[in-house]
Amino acid sequence: MATDFQTTLDSIDRGREGLNKGLSMGLDKLMQIIPGVQQKTYYLVGAESGIGKSAFVLNSFLFNPYSLLKVDNEEELSMKVFYYSLEIDKVSIISKAIARKLFFRHGYLTTTDDILSRGKHRISQELYDDVKNARIFFEDMEDVFTIYPPVNSTGIYKDVKTYMESVGKTHMKTVNNGKEDIEIFDYYEPNNPKETVLVIVDHMSILPRQLNYNVKENIDSMSNYFVTLRNRYNVSPVAVQQLNRAMSSADRFKLKRTSPQLSDFKDSGNTIQDSNVVISLHSPHRIDQEEYNGYDITELKNRFVWAEVLKNRDGVSDMGIGLNFIGEIGLFKELPAPDILKLSGYSPYVDFNYKTCLREDDGT
Repeated sequence: MATDFQTTLDSIDRGREGLNKGLSMGLDKLMQIIPGVQQKTYYLVGAESGIGKSAFVLNSFLFNPYSLLKVDNEEELSMKVFYYSLEIDKVSIISKAIARKLFFRHGYLTTTDDILSRGKHRISQELYDDVKNARIFFEDMEDVFTIYPPVNSTGIYKDVKTYMESVGKTHMKTVNNGKEDIEIFDYYEPNNPKETVLVIVDHMSILPRQLNYNVKENIDSMSNYFVTLRNRYNVSPVAVQQLNRAMSSADRFKLKRTSPQLSDFKDSGNTIQDSNVVISLHSPHRIDQEEYNGYDITELKNRFVWAEVLKNRDGVSDMGIGLNFIGEIGLFKELPAPDILKLSGYSPYVDFNYKTCLREDDGT
């Protein structure tokens, strides 16, 4: 049996081989604070409703890592994502992802309303052809990304545990409990040490109830399972959690403390204690702030979101970055420093080329 020192040395050797660099989040400044998406790391992402927390998680923990692996993967890393979406249906998720892909591929902005021909929107033939041409990318992505129906915390744990045991071996050891010898968990050995397995729950407060649990007990049950999956199987959980509305109160605005704090996470604090990394998102435009950390919100408006690392168990915390949020396609991009942005102009971050789609005559 390997000693604790030898286990640590093995991990150091993995790093020397480039196997601990993690998956890229596509946000270079953020990755100077946290080292990308790592194995065996519990992430917690929080924001008020409508800020873009679901989009941020998909952007940073799925679409960017997956796309960048397809372009540059010298170390032959791989990923597997279990996504439990409790608010957004599968078609809406994929439709927005298609709009995101078309933005990168063709340089225009479209919306899920255009793609799905909702209301008076009708998809044009040109846009429809572009959508169909994205088929291969998304069908390939289904090999690593699965959207699961809502299920309680025990169901999620069983889903992920079953997968992990199918792609690795669990080693047991014999101990004496004072009365008899019993078999207990020793360690897990993956078949592919280069695979990062993520389980995303979006969001924690609306998980289907377990037994007669209240909301806090339900969240705590999921967080306990996350800790087990992380510690035993090297899984990286990503929990999405709402923040309390009180964080935007007038008193905090007067005190100039409008950015989220750890105490703002709603319904349970156990997720904060259990997680390795906590990231908050904040929209100054939502509360009519005109300036935030040097950024001119009167120019950027709702295209600006501040992302801050509130907890980082293995590094620095209370550091943040300004992000350009293109909500129509769920895309986050890093902004230049405020002084550089003022010189270069705001137009590239607020004005986009919309794809013209056919719409029904509204009688005007």
